[in-house]
Amino acid sequence: MKISKKHQYPISSSDLISIYLDENFYHYRYKMANISDYEIVEFGKKGNQFITSVKRPIAIRAPSNLPRALKKFIDRDNSIITTVAWELEGENARVGQYSFDLVGIPVTVKGTNSITPDGENASNQINLTTSSSIPLLGKKIATMVGEKVNSGVDKDYAGTLQYIEKHF
Repeated sequence: MKISKKHQYPISSSDLISIYLDENFYHYRYKMANISDYEIVEFGKKGNQFITSVKRPIAIRAPSNLPRALKKFIDRDNSIITTVAWELEGENARVGQYSFDLVGIPVTVKGTNSITPDGENASNQINLTTSSSIPLLGKKIATMVGEKVNSGVDKDYAGTLQYIEKHF
């Protein structure tokens, strides 16, 4: 499943970049989402990148018509580790390599997060792809996980807008 979203923000791209590189933003965002069970796994400069990596619980429920053999992979509480490896160069534009590690689920979620100026405001283009290593029905699992990730991206956007409204 492919996910492509372009989000507009009422601040400059350099301000948006500074938000994503501020650990306090993540604490605020999870507090606003009533998520207290999270862990910042990695946060800071590593080589020529800035890594943000957060682990938190996630529940993915399988539809009743999914074969039992596949339900065992996804119908449970799991953990998700969301990581963005941001390039360090660029004051007004940045690209981050996005990945979601769904612990115990044979699905890969990878893509890019590109922040660019949009006039006086900022634009954030997110492109993600979900895939599964399971033959035959893996596409169905990847689609289900993709729908959950898609919803999460929308919630993250809303949370970022709330943060901007309060802090800018």
